[in-house]
Amino acid sequence: MSEAAPNAGKNASGGRDPRLKVLLAAASDPVMVFASDGKLLDANPAAVEVMEAESVAEMRDRQLEDFIAAEDQSVAAQYAVKPLNDYSLPMRKKLAQIFSDLAAAHTQQ
Repeated sequence: MSEAAPNAGKNASGGRDPRLKVLLAAASDPVMVFASDGKLLDANPAAVEVMEAESVAEMRDRQLEDFIAAEDQSVAAQYAVKPLNDYSLPMRKKLAQIFSDLAAAHTQQ
């Protein structure tokens, strides 16, 4: 199962990080953000469309497994994304810089 850090997408004050919203909006491919317990936290418009939902709210609080066909779940588990906390500190800094650069580029457009 794909996991995210417990505070994924949150800023120091515990609120949603606005950079996450920018990245979700900028992505043309479907992107879904899950909590470490597998619950959907957020998704971009492309994901809403692919899942044939009316809105993110309709999809929210569903589990990762709900979005994967039963026959595909064992294959999907092989491609699970590691939580950010599992990466080394230099890799986390590099990823943070990439996300920051993407957000800055998008806001300048």
